[in-house]
Amino acid sequence: MSRALALALVVLAVACDGPDGGEAPGDPNDAGSALPSVVLGEDEISEGLEPAGEGPIASIQGVLPPRQRFPNLPPLPDGLQRRFQEGYRRAFAGGGRTASSTVVGMSNAASASELVAYLRLLPVGGHAATPQEVPATGLGEEGYGWHLLVPENESSGYVWRSGDLVASVTLSGPVGRAGPEAALPLAERVDGRLA
Repeated sequence: MSRALALALVVLAVACDGPDGGEAPGDPNDAGSALPSVVLGEDEISEGLEPAGEGPIASIQGVLPPRQRFPNLPPLPDGLQRRFQEGYRRAFAGGGRTASSTVVGMSNAASASELVAYLRLLPVGGHAATPQEVPATGLGEEGYGWHLLVPENESSGYVWRSGDLVASVTLSGPVGRAGPEAALPLAERVDGRLA
């Protein structure tokens, strides 16, 4: 397996792992909320990417990297886990590229803001390199973006808050196909549905 493909899989795993490294249980058509209609849809991503999993996120652990893989993660802020309300994720993969989109509902805007601040502390891409911060201008009420470039591959993503919802969009693929200029329009589509 090439290093570029391996990195793409790590980025997707970090973005999409549940607490035990797998998908959150549940029927993707039975989320009990409007969140499935907020995350990226199949018609919004580039050709060649196929559905790779979707479903409800059962707990806040479902949006965090698995502690088994990253034992030195900073501790989750006290009480933040209890303030998780619901979540939903959709992922796509194909041809050495990946895309993922998540939306998480917290109990209030302050908790959502605390989650954004915590997610900003977490590793991107499994420590393969140091990501460059990019502005998340125009996305929600607060947020951040990042871009990670390694030989032959790149990934980028945005995490932002709109009210009590926290959304993320992540792309990975060959250099020139998964930079911030490709991820931002997708994040803007999701953000438009959060308003």
